[in-house]
Amino acid sequence: MVFNQYFAPDNEQNDTDITQIKQSEKEIKFIEDQFIEKAEHDFTDRLQLLAADIYRRRGEFTQALMCLNRVSSETNTFKVVCQRKWINEQSTKLEMFPSYYDRQEKL
Repeated sequence: MVFNQYFAPDNEQNDTDITQIKQSEKEIKFIEDQFIEKAEHDFTDRLQLLAADIYRRRGEFTQALMCLNRVSSETNTFKVVCQRKWINEQSTKLEMFPSYYDRQEKL
């Protein structure tokens, strides 16, 4: 669930809420699919990093690694290292790159 915070035990859900959440998930997946499709033809680092993160959050770790292997700029090395770490941990949750000052502690 994209909006899983709404499903906390103390929150009551009605059918309208659940319908809206499911519709939002469909819309987000549609947008993500467009980025993935574009990344299959456009090998810019930005799109490859984005596609890798989408695949990782979907649990498609092999595809995520393939995207990361296409990243060529040294300026993105830290982002690739972080994403590989999350893939190795099989993390599908939303992750955040550590700040510049936290880099050594997080890796």
